[in-house]
Amino acid sequence: MMDTLKWNANSEITITKASKRIYIIRVLKRSGVPPQDLIHIYLTLIRPVLEYCCAVWSNSIPVYLSEKIEKVQKRVMRIVFPDLHYSDALSVAKCDRLDERRLKLCLKVLSNIKHPHSRLNHLLPPIRQESTSMNLRNSSCLSLPKCRTDRYKKSFFPAMAYI
Repeated sequence: MMDTLKWNANSEITITKASKRIYIIRVLKRSGVPPQDLIHIYLTLIRPVLEYCCAVWSNSIPVYLSEKIEKVQKRVMRIVFPDLHYSDALSVAKCDRLDERRLKLCLKVLSNIKHPHSRLNHLLPPIRQESTSMNLRNSSCLSLPKCRTDRYKKSFFPAMAYI
């Protein structure tokens, strides 16, 4: 199962673990806990499960698995705000979609790695020598690595160099 290099098993485990914790939200909602407290509980107990090690898998996960993970958050928002559409519930809860948040977390990890004193800094591609003030398609300051396979291109360092 682990030799296929696919994210299906990891995603299913993550979804199952987070889905079990949704029961806490349901029970507390029935007990009359205010929505803001339910959101706080979601942010501390469930969303970390959905985002665990997302810097490793977020770029290479297929869209259908990303949507399955997003459905967990949709279920929580439906429980907490039953009368609101998902996007409205997210704005009331002051939350981001999980795919947007994963990108922000990846960029944060990359900025930490770019720091010269980081232990992982040597793994980054070299910094480009030429620079321009023009707005180009590739505005990254990192040299883009040559990627022969799509799997490597979607791994963390090459994917972040393309952003």
